[in-house]
Amino acid sequence: MRSIKASSAASAPSIPPLSSRFSLSGNFAHSSEYGQTKISAYAIRSSLQLYNNFTYFLDNPVNGDQFNQLDQRTVSGFDARHTFAWRFGSVATQTRVGMQTRYDAIRVGLFKTE
Repeated sequence: MRSIKASSAASAPSIPPLSSRFSLSGNFAHSSEYGQTKISAYAIRSSLQLYNNFTYFLDNPVNGDQFNQLDQRTVSGFDARHTFAWRFGSVATQTRVGMQTRYDAIRVGLFKTE
């Protein structure tokens, strides 16, 4: 309230958020007499950095109450599978084997900017 009454809130500079996002993905498919193979992979990197100052000079009347909010994420994954047909006596069957994996790295935080 002090900052609003002193009208320092109206003159406080505003910093726009900084953000970025990058992604990469790929697919591979192959068919042969031994079956069908499919492979896919992806990677995503995103970053967001915000500067907030909700209370202006309430807690720190000298430097202000601004803080930095950080959110950085990296996600990557892989999917591989092979499908093959075979017969068990007179019964036609299809078998699929594969593997999937995913990795998430998340870094978040709130940091004072003084």
